[in-house]
Amino acid sequence: MCELQQFTANNEGRDFVIGDLHGQLELLYRRLNEVSFNYEVDRLFSTGDLIDRGPDSVECALLAEQNWFHPVLGNHEDDYRSHLFEANTWERLNQEWGTLNQQISAQMLIKLHSIIEKMPMTIEVELLDGRHVGITHASPPCDDWLDVGKALQTQQGRLRCLFDRRIHYPGQAPVTRNIDLTVHGHNVVAAPFSHGNAALIDCGAGQIEPGARIGYQQGYADLVILQLEDLFSLPSINSPQPVPSQSGVCNAAT
Repeated sequence: MCELQQFTANNEGRDFVIGDLHGQLELLYRRLNEVSFNYEVDRLFSTGDLIDRGPDSVECALLAEQNWFHPVLGNHEDDYRSHLFEANTWERLNQEWGTLNQQISAQMLIKLHSIIEKMPMTIEVELLDGRHVGITHASPPCDDWLDVGKALQTQQGRLRCLFDRRIHYPGQAPVTRNIDLTVHGHNVVAAPFSHGNAALIDCGAGQIEPGARIGYQQGYADLVILQLEDLFSLPSINSPQPVPSQSGVCNAAT
């Protein structure tokens, strides 16, 4: 498994990021249509947790094979990867993750495992202006981005990267050195915001029930898509929330 995958600046298209997808494939394509996503030159990054809860977990995991889609490993993928070949695991996952397709073949299970094994723990993206954005599932694995590789060799660093919930607590704002901004999912927020030099963007796609109303502007669970440059203008944890839009495209600030 790759610990850090680095991307140079996108000179031909735009770079976007979404929070935890959780099997919401139709909603994802709706959001991509809203920003006129160009599959030839644009790139979409993700905070992980592609699977579980939503109706299209398998299809969402398979997106990682597309050249335009770049997710980090989430804790749900890590659980799948770690326990797939243990006794009774698939039965357990069917009980706990009832929306994951129960009829997929053994060959597909192994393919999904292979895809997940290739997901990096962290991603770093260079912007056209020279700034750098780091992406992990829950939080940075350490306080200095230059130490990411070493931190992910430890259990503490991996757990922090996949499971940490302290990053969004009010109080002293977290600052990761040697990176301009980090972006994370895992912790569901009512609207994207920044805290220190971290941006939290998971608006709860995994909490969407079948037939539920979806609308960022209405405060319901949703999937929000943001251009990487716009992450820098998100409101802070103690400032007013982003201006509502008529879609999941977040207008970061007025």
